[in-house]
Amino acid sequence: MLEVSIAVRRVGWGVVLFFLTVSQTFALDPLFTGEGTVAERQSIDSDGCRGGVRLPLTLIEAEQLALCTNPKGHAAWARVMQRANEIGVARSAYLPTVSASIQSVHDATATRVDNQPLLSRDLKARYQADSLSLNWVLFDFGVRGAALDQAKALLTASQQDDAAQLQTTLLNTARDYYGTLAGYASVRAARDAEAIAQQSLEIASARLKGGVAPISEQLQAQTALAQATFNRIKAEGDADTFQGALALDIGIAPDQPLQLVPMPDSPHGDMSFVKSTQQLLIDAARLHPSILSARANLAAAEANVDLVRAQGRPTLSLVSKLARNTQPVNQGLGEPNLNANMHERYIGLQLDVPLFEGFGRLYRVKSAEAQVDEQRGSLEDAEQQVAHDVWRSEKALETATANLRSARETRDTARAALASAQRRYRLGITGIVEMLQVQNTLSQADQQQIASVANWYLARLQLAESVGSLNILMLSDE
Repeated sequence: MLEVSIAVRRVGWGVVLFFLTVSQTFALDPLFTGEGTVAERQSIDSDGCRGGVRLPLTLIEAEQLALCTNPKGHAAWARVMQRANEIGVARSAYLPTVSASIQSVHDATATRVDNQPLLSRDLKARYQADSLSLNWVLFDFGVRGAALDQAKALLTASQQDDAAQLQTTLLNTARDYYGTLAGYASVRAARDAEAIAQQSLEIASARLKGGVAPISEQLQAQTALAQATFNRIKAEGDADTFQGALALDIGIAPDQPLQLVPMPDSPHGDMSFVKSTQQLLIDAARLHPSILSARANLAAAEANVDLVRAQGRPTLSLVSKLARNTQPVNQGLGEPNLNANMHERYIGLQLDVPLFEGFGRLYRVKSAEAQVDEQRGSLEDAEQQVAHDVWRSEKALETATANLRSARETRDTARAALASAQRRYRLGITGIVEMLQVQNTLSQADQQQIASVANWYLARLQLAESVGSLNILMLSDE
């Protein structure tokens, strides 16, 4: 008997130590649920997370820093890992559950019988109770399979949500980056316009002193200079706003100065890389994260219907137990306890059959089927929204490309017109009104040229994001 007891305890402790060792050995992911997921995400942002901000800052470096510091990206990644762990939960259902119980008990019982002192007893006992049990579900008619399918679909949906957040971060950072570059260029253009207004004022003052122009022309020139100064101050404030937003995007203080790599003043405006509208829509249906996420959520809802139905079916399990108990046996009132040893061993099959659940199963299935209809509607909505975004982005890029040429020609023409107007005004051939009008036209043309270049670069990325193909590698060409 003693040898059996020792054997039971050794087996129990051995099982406990075995599973503790396995848990520590595979502490990261014993069921290998997120191995590829982690590697894929680490390959995206590992390079940009090292080091600090290097100036001048390129667009791709800004994007890498933004991916490392964006809190929404971190939250989306945490949801991915949560879903990956749920796959582990679903896979663990295919494995047996083993539990061990080891008790060492000190029992003290006092019994007092009125008017019968011979029946009164003070009993003390010390005993052991050890057990080792196993339960292994062999057949459940689809419960575990449906749960695993649902977990995999939800992981896919979370991965696509994470991909969508990555693309949103890339686009928002690019918008602030190009906004900052445009702000810098606008400040330079505003300062040039202010200098031209100062030159116009000097010309008007000289004509006034020479007695060939009234004082009203000098006052008009002063007013134009004040307006140019106002525009320059506003441009500086707008540039600081964009620069602060970009600094926050990359995880630094908004008042920290930045130096960016300038964008070309006259990009080529090539549209040859743009596919047909039909092909763009086909690519979007294949690549866009919101559509892929909606499809995965629909698959998860369909798997949930199978899961709810399967939960109402029988379950066949293998059960086994090995137990030992040394609790003393009581002979009866007033009698002393007798030492005893109880041993229990069994192995067998257990069939659990749900017979009646108050029609709850019926309504749970109907509820799950309604969720499928809801997710199907969400998928159709995502497809429609993506199609709208692709169409708008394509037309925005076409417009931005056409505006590149128009804005460049307008600026060059305005520069020539201003030089001619200033020369004519010095000679007294024309009045100051014409010169100030041309001066204002040039200021507007400079701003339009700057905006058209920034809009064209951003429109390219917006189209890629609307299709779902925006990634950090394509930014190396920007």
